[in-house]
Formats: sequence, C-alpha cells, structure tokens
Amino acid sequence: MKHRILAFFMAFFYVFSSTVFFVSAEETTTQAASATESSESSQKQSTSGIKSSSDVGCSIASEAEDSLELVSEGVALMDASTGTLLYTRNPEEKFYPASITKIVTTLVALENGKLNDKLTFKGATLNAIEQDSSRVGVEADETMTLEDALYCVMLVSGNDAAAGVAEHIGGTIDDFVAMMNEKVEELGCTNTHFTNPHGLHNENHYTCAKDMALIMQAATQNEDFCRIASAKTYTVPKTNKSEARELWNHHKMMLPASEYHYDGVCEGKTGYTSDAWNTLVTTAQKDDMKLIAVVLRCQGAAAAYNDTTKLFNYGFENFHVLKPIQNFKLSDAANDADLSTGELSNLEKLNPEFNQDYSILAPASVSASDISVSLVKGGEKSGIWGSIQFQYKGNTIGSANVYYDEDSDYAAIVEEDHSDKAKTVSKIPFILTAVIILLVLFIISMVISLIKRR
Repeated sequence: MKHRILAFFMAFFYVFSSTVFFVSAEETTTQAASATESSESSQKQSTSGIKSSSDVGCSIASEAEDSLELVSEGVALMDASTGTLLYTRNPEEKFYPASITKIVTTLVALENGKLNDKLTFKGATLNAIEQDSSRVGVEADETMTLEDALYCVMLVSGNDAAAGVAEHIGGTIDDFVAMMNEKVEELGCTNTHFTNPHGLHNENHYTCAKDMALIMQAATQNEDFCRIASAKTYTVPKTNKSEARELWNHHKMMLPASEYHYDGVCEGKTGYTSDAWNTLVTTAQKDDMKLIAVVLRCQGAAAAYNDTTKLFNYGFENFHVLKPIQNFKLSDAANDADLSTGELSNLEKLNPEFNQDYSILAPASVSASDISVSLVKGGEKSGIWGSIQFQYKGNTIGSANVYYDEDSDYAAIVEEDHSDKAKTVSKIPFILTAVIILLVLFIISMVISLIKRR
C-alpha cells in the first residue's frame, strides 16, 4: 500500500511540474518571438526618421588651414546635406547678387504656383525692364506656361520672363518681392534683401555668400527646381506670339564642350551687372557628397568659374561622407544603454524610427571606425524615446533622435515605465520552482508520516 501511495504522489509531481514548466517555457518563447518579429518590423520602418534638422547629419571640423588663391571677394563652400561651411571668405559681407537673385524667384514661384499655369505677359511690365539687359524676348500679351517661363528665367536669365513670373504669382511685382524676402528670412538669411525678382541693380538689393548658400541649399530640395536648373538645353514650344525658342544654359561649367566644364556639376545660376561684377552659384556632387559653391563680386566670368573649380576641388579632396548607422540595430546597443530585456521589447513594439542614412561630413583622414555610436534613453516624451549619439575623440559631435509611434497601443506602457513589471514577469519561473520544491517537501513528509502509521 505504501508503495502505491508513493507512486501516486510521484506521478502527480511529474505531471504538475511538467505542465508548469511547459506553460512557463511557452510564455517565454512567445515573448521572444514577439520581440524578434517586432524588431524586424521596426528595422524595416526605420529608414527615414528625419523630423528635425539634427536628424540629417553633422560634421567634423577640419584642422587644416588651407588658403585658396581666389579672385572673388565673397565666398562660401557648403555641404548641401548638413549645411556645414567648409570654406569661406567674407561670408556675411553684403554684396550685390545680380541674376543669381533668380534662384529665389524660381523657388518662390514653384512653391506658390503650378507648372501648367498659363501666364500672359503685360506690355507695361515688359517695358519697365531695361531694354539692353538680359532678355528672352517675350512680347506683350504672349502666353506660355509657368514651367516654360521658369526655363527662360534660369537658363538664359531672362529679366522679362522673371518680371512676368513675379506678377503672375504675386499679383503685383512688389507683392512677389515681399514673398521673396519672407522666404529668405524663413531660411535664416540675415544679410539679404531684395527689391526686384531679376537682380538688376538697386542699392537696397543685396545678399552675402553665406545666405546665398542657404538659399541654394533650400532650392535643391525642390525636385522641379533641380530639373529646371540642371537642364543644358530646353525648347520653349510655339506660343501665340512666337515660334519655338531654343534655350541654352548660360552656366558654362554644365556644358560638356566648354573649357570650364566640371564633372559632377548639378545646378547653377550665373549673374553679372557692372555694379555687382560676376556672381555665380553652383552645385556639384561626387559619390554621397553634394557641395554648394558661391562666389560674389568677382572680376570676370573666367575667374568666377576658376574660383568655383578650386572650391569644389578643395571640398572633394579634403572631405568625405561617413554613414555610421546604415546597418545599426537598437538591440545591438541595448546592453551599453542599460536597457532591460523588457524595456527593449517594449521599445521595439513602439515601431521606433531613426535616420539610418545619418551623414557625418568628415576630413578625409577620419574613418567610420573613429566614430563611436551609443544609444541614450531620453525620457520618452513628444514621440521621442531617446537618441543615437556620435562621438569623435571623446567629444559628442551630433545625434539622431529615436522616435516612437505615439498612436501605438504600447505608448502608455512606455510612458508609465513598466520596466519593473517586465522584471517581475521574468521571475515567474523561479517562483514556480520554489513552490514546486515546497510541494515536494510536503509530499515527502506526508509519505513518511503514512509509512510510520502503517
């Protein structure tokens, strides 16, 4: 009889303990699978994550003190991605811009009009333009699309076309000029003021090299601007007043047959008046780096082209772009950030997003291995969980925000900091084990007691 009782309790213990551990193991496996699935999903979604200027990238200053032999009095070389100025000369001194003004004219028109809009040029507006200035030759009451007119503005620097565009978009030229000044103020320009849409001389019409770089940086983020400003040629279709017009870009660095051609040039605009002298704004790209070169008050078009070439050569030879988190995974940095398994799992369920194309413009001597990357928890507020920070030689040089989906069902969990709860859940197997041991001891004592009674 005592053997039967012992066998019964042993069988009960086996079935109970197996069931408990099976349930516990299944729960753990399910949680792990869910975390893995969520992690994979979050990684697929974390390819943009650009909601702030700081998410785009940063730069490492060059220790070299190169002095380029340039003719231009105002100079700026900017990295288009980060806005970093790589080389300057009198960057904030005011100069007359001449026709590079038309970069702003085109950008404002694109942002406030439609390419297929029909505009009709007014005789009074055309007659107000200096007859010996740069013109495309539009006539009074001639009609063309806004797109065609903007090619006339950018490629052949038509002052008459610029005036017609301004009047069409702004209602009046003065109102359009007000829109231009509002736009450059919005971009952070501090030494720029316009009085017209074409750049013909006016003492109160001025800019500086730094501001023009900022303006071109903004313009190149507009796809239509890039398409128009990068065209080598364009044919304006026949209108009600003219046969088709063949336009050729005045910017010689874009033309393959020109002695000033530069490989990689993208967009640009020339300018000249007797008061401004030659002005030039140009972009060029090689690999992942796009540069903006601005030269103001330069004596001679050849000198302006040569100065721009020197600036591009300096930038491309001395700097390159690093992308340290293209293959970065939050789970890889969780331990260094002191994240518990529960905290990491909850973060991954919130669809975290960050800019995996984060760029660091660095001197050519700096490699990706010289940049340290760390994950920092930042308080979980306003959709920002924390940040990925970048350090070079022990100094923080930039950071990219890690965003989370505020509409997620798990948002409340993160905001209430349920890491302690996660730790409690992880202790369940140990608590069950302790309970089972106590049961075993109780069963053994009961068996011994029954045996003694027998």
